[in-house]
Amino acid sequence: MHIVKPDYLLRALRERIKESHLTYAQLAQQLDVPLSTLKRHLHSTAISLDKLIEYCRVVELSLDELIKQAKLLQSQSDDLFTEIQDEVFFQFPELYDFFQELRLAPESLDKMIKAYDLTPTSTYAYLRALEMIGLIELMPNNKFFLKGPCHYRFSEQSKLSYLFNQKLKQLVFEGDDDKANIACSRMFLTKKCIQEIEDMVIRKILESNTEHWLQAHETEQLQHDVVLMIRPHKKILFSTGIVNLPNEFLAHVSSSIEAYGVPETHDSQSS
Repeated sequence: MHIVKPDYLLRALRERIKESHLTYAQLAQQLDVPLSTLKRHLHSTAISLDKLIEYCRVVELSLDELIKQAKLLQSQSDDLFTEIQDEVFFQFPELYDFFQELRLAPESLDKMIKAYDLTPTSTYAYLRALEMIGLIELMPNNKFFLKGPCHYRFSEQSKLSYLFNQKLKQLVFEGDDDKANIACSRMFLTKKCIQEIEDMVIRKILESNTEHWLQAHETEQLQHDVVLMIRPHKKILFSTGIVNLPNEFLAHVSSSIEAYGVPETHDSQSS
């Protein structure tokens, strides 16, 4: 049985409120509750069932409909970064780079500490910030469990998606020795031709990838980013590097989370 996460019940409710063209201020007035309380309820999985039912009633949404919509949202979004995760990573790109490296090799934390000369304070700050946005469960002595799916995607509205595209374009077009070695311009092609070429190229790339997959784990030389061009693979970093953090880092992360009205321990999406 696929269990619906509380976060998605709340997200489904927020989407229904948006569809009803009610502002939070108007809804708070109708329910005779402070606006701050309403926002907290709509983003906190600690909301009582009575309150959830009351909010559903105002926007003419049954519990069955709420659960159905929540299941749909969950199936579509389980591997997406939430809005608050996206926002925190966008504001603190070094945290995203740290998470990416940690996620690909969770056992490599000690090597990362040594490679980047991280202090115990900064190491804890990175890990604690990831826990605050719901991506790991932190235990004593910097031990941790990764939470969520094995792989994450950016949503269409993600700031990180935009940043990734910019970084990728920069690597492809602005390199010196590693510029793309295949490029074409002003070709007269019909839509049918383009589709045929895309199908052929993708099929050949996938066949080659399967053939050389084992070797790709032995040497990074074989890896490539393919953007209708071919170039040597380079890791895309969102920051200037994984560095030691200022003392106020966690306070800034906490402020960013609070700006969304989301409790630290929840990875809810904002309306």
